[in-house]
Amino acid sequence: MTISLKIINLETNIAQETVLTPNHRGACLVGRNPACEIVLNDPLVSNVHGLFLQKEHNWSYIDLLPTNSSYLNNAEIPVNQSQFLKVRDSIYIGNSWLLVKDIEETTTASKNSTAQWTQDRITVRCVGIIAETHDVKTWRFVADSPLLFDYTPGQFVTLHLHINGEPVDRSYSISSTPSRPNTLEVTVKRVPASSDVLDAPPGLVSNWLHDNLQVGSEIEVSSPMGDFTCVGNPARKILLISAGSGITPMMSMSRWAYDAAADLDIAFFHSARSTRDLIFHKELDWMSAQHPNFHLHLSLTQAETGSDWAGLTGRLNAKMLKKIAPDFKERAVYICGSDGFMQGVQTLLQSLDFPMDNYYQESFGTFTEAAVITKISLEQPIPTGNLTETSARSLVVFSKSGTEVQHDREESILQVGKRENMRLKSACGVGSCGVCKIKKIKGDVKYKSSPDRLSPREQAAGFILPCIAYPVGRVEIEA
Repeated sequence: MTISLKIINLETNIAQETVLTPNHRGACLVGRNPACEIVLNDPLVSNVHGLFLQKEHNWSYIDLLPTNSSYLNNAEIPVNQSQFLKVRDSIYIGNSWLLVKDIEETTTASKNSTAQWTQDRITVRCVGIIAETHDVKTWRFVADSPLLFDYTPGQFVTLHLHINGEPVDRSYSISSTPSRPNTLEVTVKRVPASSDVLDAPPGLVSNWLHDNLQVGSEIEVSSPMGDFTCVGNPARKILLISAGSGITPMMSMSRWAYDAAADLDIAFFHSARSTRDLIFHKELDWMSAQHPNFHLHLSLTQAETGSDWAGLTGRLNAKMLKKIAPDFKERAVYICGSDGFMQGVQTLLQSLDFPMDNYYQESFGTFTEAAVITKISLEQPIPTGNLTETSARSLVVFSKSGTEVQHDREESILQVGKRENMRLKSACGVGSCGVCKIKKIKGDVKYKSSPDRLSPREQAAGFILPCIAYPVGRVEIEA
């Protein structure tokens, strides 16, 4: 499908016409940057202002992170929201007026050559494995039929696996970028098993991937989810802080910003135990050398005898933070890493009077954690209620098995079911993926955080997210 545009510079009255055909990204960029498909030499236009996207036999326009707003038929366009286009629509970008003259279907062969990711669950095939470090690998996937992976940098996918004959779901952040949409990548660290979490001990899924997933292997993945992204944030300066495998969503956002020539100033801090644990080290160095607004800072937490390391050492502290980003209070801050690491950074920023409305964090936590793949507002903490008092008089009933469990501790309904060996689906464990959705037959529940992954219709029909739901009195679950 093609779209024909007439472009008029309202200051010079110079007109031109162009026909857009989706490139390998499935999109056509608009901005001052010469790499854009539509180049507008206008100081009111951002380096990469927006994009035309063709999807499901429709064209739409999306404002990315523009310095100045765009207008569709004289109505201001919200940032990062698709605006479907039809013939004779008018788009105002800076001093330019873009008129949609025509939208045409291409030939059937061309139309069907590359599909869009529209299904909730698809089968993908591994086409490459990259050893990032001694215990971290990246798996690169494609769909058997040509498919463009459409997602927002920073989101995660859920892998649906069978391990030892049992179905296991596990969520991982996407480390690749949607600006290279023909492949999808996840980067996973091998970790030792320890205490129970989610469907399996930590390390069972990660280590299974390391030991079993080979080039040619096929698995199922769910469509992307999550709100942890810099796309759509009006901040022009951001600070990415990560530790260990928490670097993966940061890498996705950084790769996207580089590819899209986004008008962003990025300070990137990553902490690792040693040089052999630095994930994406060479690529980060290359991005830092190529992009004047990408400021890389790496720190090692373990001293290395005889090493020629010239970077930072030790854990993030106030002195280090002010060296990394003296203007940190002016930046949107994104954090990803272990719970202890994130709690330490959060406490540090609070002590330095950082405006916490600009603080975002992501983690896939244990059963007892509240959902954190969201914006954290310390002035408005997640409401928990008196869960201990509530649980003391609560009962969870699993209707299919007839199992009744007295709820006498601060456990979510998912925890209760896992403790009783009930076969309940789950993935992220913190209310962010919606995989564990289940129907409540009777009773009431209290949430630790808002069940945003349930639509109003699903909630009205009685569905709940058991990973963040707690029984109030007697609750009967369809399981």
